[in-house]
Amino acid sequence: MTFSWNASSYDQLPLPHESWGRDLLDRAALQGDESVVELGAGTGRDTLSIARSLTTGHVTALDRSTTMLSRLREKLPKELASKVSLRESDLNEPLPIPDQSCDLVFSVATLHWLRDHRPLAREVARVLKPGGRFLFECGGAGNIAHVRAALRSVLGTEYSEAHWNFPQPADERELLRRCGFQHVEAHLRESPTPPMDEATFRDYLQTVVLGPYTSEMTPTDLDAFISEIRRHLVRPVVDYVRLEVTASHPS
Repeated sequence: MTFSWNASSYDQLPLPHESWGRDLLDRAALQGDESVVELGAGTGRDTLSIARSLTTGHVTALDRSTTMLSRLREKLPKELASKVSLRESDLNEPLPIPDQSCDLVFSVATLHWLRDHRPLAREVARVLKPGGRFLFECGGAGNIAHVRAALRSVLGTEYSEAHWNFPQPADERELLRRCGFQHVEAHLRESPTPPMDEATFRDYLQTVVLGPYTSEMTPTDLDAFISEIRRHLVRPVVDYVRLEVTASHPS
């Protein structure tokens, strides 16, 4: 993932990521004293929720985007600042986290941007304490199928899915087990967005879904491109399919 996120626009959109994060955090059932690492913290939607769930614990928020982290820093309330650390980090590289130092590694809507989950899975296994947990959700097999079909129609032979990795549950389970995890559960869940008004849907496509294709376009080319994609979509809806995964490090 090499394009730059528009943090301000991202924060203003009606993101289903909010409910995905709430669901995952509910499953985490934090006790309050955990050391948590969040992968792909973005503008802090889930970071703040995690911090509010902690008493003596701490969350380290990792993201490769300086603009996203800057936005998170602006939003971070003073009363939560002592519970939160922000670190710029490319998840394709070793995590800037000490060995066996955290209780939970948590991620929402990020890992489908990594072409190969194996290096990250090995890093997560390294940083988790014995018995620590890895909880994440990301795009899974079948994710944004209608949008991808529209891209194929518009781009033809120039179309590439090199930006994305939407795994099958069985493949993810096998990968995590090979990296030493146990009690691995993975399943798919359909989670389409509610219909949006036309202007919001165009902004959503540009900012959230199609960034790898639009980040280098001029405003004129961008408007024409989004119009062509929109013409191939029957409804102003993104057909998300989420891969939800839980796993634990051996005790």
